Amino acid sequence: MVRKKNYNRILVSTSSFMTVESFLLFFIKSLSKYFDVYVMTNLNTLNKDQINNFEKKFNFRLLHVPIKRKINLLYDFIALLRIIFIIKKLKPNISLSLNPKAGLLSSISAFINRVSIRVHIFNGQIWYNKIGLKKSFLKFFDHLTFKLSNRILCESFSQKDFLKKNGFLKKDITILGHGSMMGVDTNFFRPNSKIRNTLKEKYNLKKSDKICMFVGRINYDKGINMIMHASRYFSNKDNIFFVLVGDNELESFEFFNLIKGQKNIIYLGHQKNINQILNIADLVLLPSLREGFGISVIEAGCLEKPAIISDIDGLRDTVTHNETGLLFEVNNKNDFVSKINYLLDRKKLSKKMGKKARENILKKYERKTVINLYTQYLIDLCKHI
Repeated sequence: MVRKKNYNRILVSTSSFMTVESFLLFFIKSLSKYFDVYVMTNLNTLNKDQINNFEKKFNFRLLHVPIKRKINLLYDFIALLRIIFIIKKLKPNISLSLNPKAGLLSSISAFINRVSIRVHIFNGQIWYNKIGLKKSFLKFFDHLTFKLSNRILCESFSQKDFLKKNGFLKKDITILGHGSMMGVDTNFFRPNSKIRNTLKEKYNLKKSDKICMFVGRINYDKGINMIMHASRYFSNKDNIFFVLVGDNELESFEFFNLIKGQKNIIYLGHQKNINQILNIADLVLLPSLREGFGISVIEAGCLEKPAIISDIDGLRDTVTHNETGLLFEVNNKNDFVSKINYLLDRKKLSKKMGKKARENILKKYERKTVINLYTQYLIDLCKHI
């Protein structure tokens, strides 16, 4: 990474390299024009050459910290010590954190090292659907992250309302633009009927087949059990298929037991060309139990695909009910399949919703506009150091 004379240093912390690669690259690329950027995350999936190539290509520095998504006291303590050491050595002007675990560990470390600007981006509560002591502990950790940060950003208006209701408004919570942190590249995500036909042929699908697509990590928080229920409900229809795109986070045997015998499920795993894959969808489904925003919904909308999503804080900001898609009652299986049935049976309405979705995204979520807002926000903060 080329050092920039007199530039402020920013340290970005997140739990997973996949977050960096899939969501943060364009943002970090923008930041690197004005800051020396260091990104701290778990790099276990990369070798040294891959890390070096990545740093040269995008002009920022990657730092390994063994952060895991799940709570592990030993690993978390080791990660905390490592982050404290990194921040002490780097002396960044800004600490910027995402994800609950990375947010907690980096905010503690930045506070200990007296980093003057400590920004946390709240992108979804992990305790919403938990109960008992586990919920209390996880909620306490979010409160601690908020207390130790001196700037809080939120990705959606409904999430901000949720935080108000749950006693998190001891600090100001800022929403930039319409809420999305990343936006979407509206030129990259464009409808393409030729690609749609080619991919349908590739996956042995007929032109007349109806495709319900899920894009995201395969886990229970994302509502994989709802997808499985829907696939079983429609299993007697030989022209309706459920395409799953994303990394499987369940145990292999557990996941394959779930889809075993389901002939109407096509699992594609992680796909880098998601702008092409989405073209084969007729509907996009996101039955999550919790979300910070739901970037896959606006990416799909940009390709004129209506979405059926859980009516939950954070996610509901991405769809205007009955205009760009449909909301269903969270975890309500009957409501979910009813909404799928409704749109699959109304092709004209579905197309109308898809076109409206793209219009809405062009107005609100153009990537360059969104990233410029976040970049300028951080530049302005540095003026007061």
